[in-house]
Amino acid sequence: MLKDRAEKNGKDSPQNQNDETETDSHPVGFGEGVSGDIGALSAKHDLNNAEEQKGTFTNTGKKQPSGRLKRIFLFACVALVMLLASVGIYLLVLYNQIQEPQRVLLKDGPENGTSIEENVLNDVYAAFPEHIVNLGLLGFDRGWDRENRGQYLFRPDVLAVISIDFDRDQISVVRIPRDSYVPIHGSQGFHDKINHAYRYGYYYGDGEDHNADGIRYTLLTMSNLLGGIPIHYYISVDMYSVIMLVDAFGGIYYDVEEEIVDKVWEYGVVLPPIPAGPQILDGKNFLRYLQYRDEKSGQDFGRIERQTRLLRETYQLLREENRIADIPVIYRAYRDYVDTDLSYKQIAALANYARNINLTAEKLQFYVLKGNSQTKDGVWYKIVSQEQRLEIIEKVFGIKVDPWPPIVLADSPEFLEEQERL
Repeated sequence: MLKDRAEKNGKDSPQNQNDETETDSHPVGFGEGVSGDIGALSAKHDLNNAEEQKGTFTNTGKKQPSGRLKRIFLFACVALVMLLASVGIYLLVLYNQIQEPQRVLLKDGPENGTSIEENVLNDVYAAFPEHIVNLGLLGFDRGWDRENRGQYLFRPDVLAVISIDFDRDQISVVRIPRDSYVPIHGSQGFHDKINHAYRYGYYYGDGEDHNADGIRYTLLTMSNLLGGIPIHYYISVDMYSVIMLVDAFGGIYYDVEEEIVDKVWEYGVVLPPIPAGPQILDGKNFLRYLQYRDEKSGQDFGRIERQTRLLRETYQLLREENRIADIPVIYRAYRDYVDTDLSYKQIAALANYARNINLTAEKLQFYVLKGNSQTKDGVWYKIVSQEQRLEIIEKVFGIKVDPWPPIVLADSPEFLEEQERL
């Protein structure tokens, strides 16, 4: 840099050009008109300045680094060594966690005379002081097929609340059909399909993060439907998430009840059927099974029943093979595919709890809000049964609420006029 600057100055300044000419004609220490000690001292001073600014030259003509450059080089070497050491330590820790997933979990061994079960409960109580935690589960319809068709604002087609009572070792899963006709949060009582709540929050929420507003509107709409119960945390996945997570476990063994022939799962592509019988479902076939519906099984309700069976069997399989301990590690590797406000410590506590308790059929209950079908302006809706809704709310969440007024849908005058015109 100094040399470049000097060359530039030399071109711009005639005075500098003269100085450079004199220097070239009379090398330092041998200039004419300079005599005795004064000339020698002047030459030595000039040489020292040149060494400090430009470095020294050996008899081979190679430039040697100055003291400042040596210090910079030494500092860079030390920083590089520290960086490599930090990366090495991180990789070692990650390797140990992958090799022994139980290290990721919280303490689960006897300590101070307490049993494993007591330690597990202490861990979940520390992670969830409520002792009863309600998790909102949202499964979005985002996938390559819909993205290829230009659909970019996706909807949560799977909606559920997972309620865990740690004191009673009771897990209840309440499924909400996506077409349930409910009042949408923040819309002054306007009713629509519950999976449209995300769209309302996305477009009309008051936050800067549209996705966060959409999820918040959806969770609050679900909470209102279930009597105002708090939904403490949420987990959101999509089609990509399901495929990645199932493949990370190496597939899921399942006895498929009947052949699955889905002609519309992927737009423009005819996929081979999933045969009936025991087999290992990879991520793609696992998702195909979850999404499949037909008239024979009752469309959405038949699909929900199949999903319930598959998820129950998946949990039992992972527990028997001690694969639940892998969940925190797999989550860490695929966290970009899962949206949740649970902390890593809370996920570890839940995994540790799930692998240590014995969830019998009575301890793991699934519920589905049902009702009757009605149409309005050509759109099909599910009107939730108030009797069953109140029964589930009291049984699962332990509260009593008032029923909603009866709902009878009717076509709007505008729709009827349009239909008559057509």
